[in-house]
This record gives sequence, structure tokens and C-alpha cells, in this order.
Amino acid sequence: MKQEINGIPVGISRSQAASILTAKAGVFKPQVQRMVYYPYLWVHYVYTVKTFLGKRSIRAYILVDLLNNIAATADQFDYEAVLVESESLIPIGVEQETAIKTAETYLLHSAVHKMKTLLLPQAEVQKQETLYKPFWIVKCMDRKRRSFRVLVDGVTGKYEILNIDGDDA
Repeated sequence: MKQEINGIPVGISRSQAASILTAKAGVFKPQVQRMVYYPYLWVHYVYTVKTFLGKRSIRAYILVDLLNNIAATADQFDYEAVLVESESLIPIGVEQETAIKTAETYLLHSAVHKMKTLLLPQAEVQKQETLYKPFWIVKCMDRKRRSFRVLVDGVTGKYEILNIDGDDA
């Protein structure tokens, strides 16, 4: 079944994902298995802070991982409506309210500790969206049929070795 999501545009094609790993995999031959979409909450804030230098209004973009409830700052980026197979979506594991609290806590921490504010910032949400980021799952196998899997970021091409068992992932 297909489902429409807000997705970050794919920047790395299937063949590019394989090429990225070919140079690094040695005797292991990469085989791209499928694309999956990882869920995030993206929140755009405008916050006002008082610092030693006076009052400032600042835009902040916070991305919350909707599986692990971990927040980080992000840049502004484009996203688009994408029609994908439901089974390619990684299920959301964090409730929206919890993710929003995580984003607010991260924003306050950043303002207080990184900007040396005098008072807590006044934050206003400008926009929030559940977004999905594309990743390629690539199986690397040698002639002896030993294998491992790699997750390749479908936007940046960065990769990480996965610690999973079985041949059906």
C-alpha cells in the first residue's frame, strides 16, 4: 500500500549508493537492497534572547529523531510530498508531544549554554512537520558469502555499518 509523506528529496541514487561503497568495501561487493524512510520532527522556532550584548531574535531549526527522541540543530531545507510504499517507512516510536518537549528542551539548552543568555528565551513555533529522510540499505558480500549491511544516507551519501542479523533485512 502506498502512503504520501513529507520527504527530504533524494540526492543519492541507487547506483551512486553502490559506487560510494565499491571504493571502500574491498573484496565485498555492494548490492543495494532497498530504500527506507526514517522519521523526524522538524521544528522551526524564532526565539528572542537577552544576552550581555542586548536583545536578539534568532531563527532555530530543531530536528528530533522520532525513533530515539534525540534532538539536534538543523539547517533549513526543502522537502516535498512523496508517495512511498508503507513498508519502506520506519515506524514512529515517539509521540508528537514528547518530541516537541525534547525540541523545546534542546532549544533552551542551546540558548542558555551556547549563547550565554541572561534569561530563558521566549520561543515561538513558526512551523513544524513530520519529515522522512531517505536511506539506502546496502548488503555487502564476498565470495565466501560473508556479508554485512550498510546504511547509506540518501541525501548526503554518508554511511554507517549496521549491526543486524539475518539475510532478509
